[in-house]
Amino acid sequence: MVNYGTDFSNKFEIINPGIHQDENGESFIQLEFKLVEGIDNALQGIYNRLITHYGEFKLFQYYKFHNLTFDYFMKTNIKIAMIGMRLATIDCLESEPFVETVNNVTVTPNIKDNRAFIIQSNITLVGANEFNISYILRNDMTLDWISQTEDQIYET
Repeated sequence: MVNYGTDFSNKFEIINPGIHQDENGESFIQLEFKLVEGIDNALQGIYNRLITHYGEFKLFQYYKFHNLTFDYFMKTNIKIAMIGMRLATIDCLESEPFVETVNNVTVTPNIKDNRAFIIQSNITLVGANEFNISYILRNDMTLDWISQTEDQIYET
């Protein structure tokens, strides 16, 4: 059994907020953040890596924690851009420690929005089943998570 760890939810949801008193009667505010664990934490880590632009975490010395897919978006030759996005996505996913294998990645223009691409990938997590991950990459350099599936779809 693989331990995928526990981390704060990337939505920074606060649970059980309240004002409490310590043993001296002093009031303090206590905030608890929602946590994610197990496979949900591994998938959140993948999502976080996919949305991170090159250089965002250099200050923290995370030099490989990024997705270069954004760099290919504005290429004028759409075929070259799609090949670059595909290769950058594979590199990004393969650098995630919980990803055992990247089985497939496809990049297609979004027919509903000519300023976006749909990127779909099939990965196998270390010690787990295959997952399909789909997201939309937009020309404003944002990423919209569509779904991650194993036996069911999780909308985010």
